[in-house]
Amino acid sequence: MSTFLPPPTVPPRSPVPVPPAAATPPGGFVPPPGAWPGAGPAAPAAPRTLRLFLVRLVWEGTLFLLGLILSAVIAMGSDPFGARGGFWFNFASLALVTSAFALSARTATPNLAVGALAALAGTIFGKLLVAGWSGLPAGLVAMLTTLAIGLFLGLVTGLTSAPAWAVSLAGAVGGQALLLSMTGAQRAFFIGQVYSDRGSGASWALLAIFGSLAGGGLWLVPQVRRTLGANRTAAGPARGGRYRLLGSLVGLGGSSLVAGLGGVVTAWHLATAGYLSDTLLPLAVGAALLGGVSVFGRRGGVAGTILACFLIVLVQFELFQSEAPEWARDALLPTIVLLIGLLVGWFFERLGGPEPASALPTPAGAAPPPAVAPAARYGPPWAGPAAAPVPPATPMPAAPPAAQPTAAEPLPAEPAGAPTAAEPTTGAGSTGAGSSSGEAAGSAEGGTTPATMPVDR
Repeated sequence: MSTFLPPPTVPPRSPVPVPPAAATPPGGFVPPPGAWPGAGPAAPAAPRTLRLFLVRLVWEGTLFLLGLILSAVIAMGSDPFGARGGFWFNFASLALVTSAFALSARTATPNLAVGALAALAGTIFGKLLVAGWSGLPAGLVAMLTTLAIGLFLGLVTGLTSAPAWAVSLAGAVGGQALLLSMTGAQRAFFIGQVYSDRGSGASWALLAIFGSLAGGGLWLVPQVRRTLGANRTAAGPARGGRYRLLGSLVGLGGSSLVAGLGGVVTAWHLATAGYLSDTLLPLAVGAALLGGVSVFGRRGGVAGTILACFLIVLVQFELFQSEAPEWARDALLPTIVLLIGLLVGWFFERLGGPEPASALPTPAGAAPPPAVAPAARYGPPWAGPAAAPVPPATPMPAAPPAAQPTAAEPLPAEPAGAPTAAEPTTGAGSTGAGSSSGEAAGSAEGGTTPATMPVDR
């Protein structure tokens, strides 16, 4: 009889064991230790912040030593700190404008209008003095004017998410237009007798030093850095946010105010207003970068800005004393300072590593943001390479149903000449007859007639 056999069951293939050390997720991404529960404690983070702070101290100490050495060398042939006090006035003017740009750079809103606003403040100060105003009210009006311009630039930057350098560049052009409208064709004009006194120059220098050191020390507080430096982004424009608006207002508004003070000091010392220096902005930017202020925002040293300004003014004094050509004083020196400052900033950024801009402080009285589960951030833990899927077994097609004879239906009579039970027939053409003869013979041997025994096919 024919019997239907089911297909053999194929056991699933077991995955090839992979050593844990060689198991690497697809794409090479390895989540940090402790990212998932039960993954073990996270490795202690390197003291990157402390290391960066120590390196900045070493760099600021280097600038201090360079300033001492250059001062000693210059003092052997002349007296840069003479009774006239011109050196301290120049240092105070450059230090104030540099501190202004450093403030805007720390808030990630670089203000390229500090040079033009300083010249505008000096022009307003001079016009009011010529009109009969006293020095203090005239200086306050000039500084408040630059503050108003800076706050407007900060408002535009914070509300539109436009880059601060582009907004401040428009402010620089607008400030220069105001300056030209006030001076006319004569440009620079005299406002009185030249006022140079070593005591007054040293007083302004001390004011600039104290302000720069206080700002640098305040920026060491993490809460201040995160709040006012919220405009520093990893990629793309900074979108909205009251902290970004606050940083733009403080950065552009405060830097414009300090730049206005620098312009007033310059006009008071030179007794000349209406002159827009072409080297003030590049020197201020280069001195800030040389002091360690990052062009990406938030980061900066404490005393680096002041020490860089002191070193640059010493170099300027020596170039004037040696009668260096004008292109060397006004073009080559700012270029060298800018290039060295960019290299210093690149080094500090590589040393400090990335700093996320999304780490904003929680407002007072507000609930902290919900913590993101590690599995939601990185996905489920990776359990090694998955085994190759085993295709499901395909069942064999069922045999076509055949007519089964019953007890009530006798088997058909065998035709004449058909072989008997003793002579079974084989062959493809007589399969049914041979089966019937064999079954009949078996039935006769067992004592059962073929008419009553069902056939099992």
